[in-house]
Amino acid sequence: MEGRKWEDMEMDCLVNILGRVGIESLALDVPFVCKSWYKATLNPLCWQSLHFPINLENSRFPRYSRFPWSLNPEGLVKGAVNRSQRSATTLALPDNCSNKDIIYALEECPLLKLLMLPSSVIDNHEAFIIPSMISKLKNLEILMLQFSQDLVEIIAQINLHCKNFVFLSVANAEISSDAAIAIATLLPNIKGLALRQCKLERRDLVIILNGCKKLEFMDVSNCRGFESDDAEILNLASHITNFKCERQAIGLSHAGVRSFQFCIRRKEGRKWEDMEMDCLVNILGRVGIESLALDVPFVCKSWYKATLNPLCWQSLNFPIDLEYLRFPWSVNPERLVKGAVNRSQRSATRLALPDNCFIIPSMINKLKNLEALMLQFSQDLEEIIAQINLHCKNFVFLSVTNAEISSDAAIAIATLLPNIKGLAPRRCKLERSGLVIILNGCRNVRYMDVSNCIGFESDDAEILNLASHITTFKCEGSYLYDYDDYEFGFDAHCSDAIGYYASD
Repeated sequence: MEGRKWEDMEMDCLVNILGRVGIESLALDVPFVCKSWYKATLNPLCWQSLHFPINLENSRFPRYSRFPWSLNPEGLVKGAVNRSQRSATTLALPDNCSNKDIIYALEECPLLKLLMLPSSVIDNHEAFIIPSMISKLKNLEILMLQFSQDLVEIIAQINLHCKNFVFLSVANAEISSDAAIAIATLLPNIKGLALRQCKLERRDLVIILNGCKKLEFMDVSNCRGFESDDAEILNLASHITNFKCERQAIGLSHAGVRSFQFCIRRKEGRKWEDMEMDCLVNILGRVGIESLALDVPFVCKSWYKATLNPLCWQSLNFPIDLEYLRFPWSVNPERLVKGAVNRSQRSATRLALPDNCFIIPSMINKLKNLEALMLQFSQDLEEIIAQINLHCKNFVFLSVTNAEISSDAAIAIATLLPNIKGLAPRRCKLERSGLVIILNGCRNVRYMDVSNCIGFESDDAEILNLASHITTFKCEGSYLYDYDDYEFGFDAHCSDAIGYYASD
């Protein structure tokens, strides 16, 4: 449609960028942009950063049937780890990981530089395996924990086996005197330390400050055991470039991520600001709205600046069910849509609304540039088509799923949209007579998907003959009779139909 040839982009550059958009977007958004992006996701280097959502039930994975792995933690972890082909350098495991999950992941990720473990490791009484697994991670540089069980032994193993270790984070736990001594004596050259929202006695903090003289970043905010304005502590910490001990309201997960980013930027010294901003905006604007808001801004300053560009918000594709959205704005549909639309500054070219948002025919006349419309209802469809015919001269693609296509709607499509290039009435009730009318009227169609419909047989000879001129015609799974036990449901494939149109 827009003439962009993403396949001409250097694959190394594409893989490097797409590998940083977040595992949800990498699995659920990126592969469906175009063929070259799909091929890029098959590259193990795209899967070097395996940062799983803490709570899989609140992620988008359970809502997408097209995701190829099972949705239990074991299947999800194993599937992503296998994609990385032992090249992963970052691993943040989800809740409810078993011994089997953890052992498999750590054995198959020998190049890990960052490891993040949730508190559920303790809930499952399985933390005893962690110290023994540290010895396998020779390249480990950053460890982020939400528990302190076996912390002394973990630190001892780091001292023995992880010569490049620079950053330790322990959140929402108790730091014992033994653990404080272990940090001070076994990790004296550590560059970053985050003991946020922990129980940490004053004397133990003093031990750490006296022992770790090379600290550049330390976060002990919201801790219990000392005063944030303690003069001796502030004096001992005066050599630390970034020392935080105040009380804040930021959640643990955000603090941990930001601590990691501080360290990783200093460690790797990457200069993303040298990348051409136009190219960066063009690519980041296609990674998905959640990743654009929650992952991209925290990679580096230039990526954050890129997200302020309205062109990054040209594609506003909201998840259907806001209950599974990670977005920072209110999950009230009106507030959510308004927030994203404001970011686009009237430059948006794609809009996929969440549930409880409806399009009405009278609004179509404002969308002069509309080229594709995807609906999950057929109410007022004839009037909507009539408005498209009057006002949208570039219109080429219509998708209606999980609805009933009446005879009047079929006639409207055939007579008012005769030059349409793509049509996807998928999983609809569509009578044979209505389909014949559409096929006879829309002779310029190059893509049609009427699979899993009710009202005609998929092997109907006349229909196949009428559709013989269509480059891509899908009708598998369709049948004549409406069985009582048939249920319509949301099918993720309905959103894939636009992929043909977008890549045309």
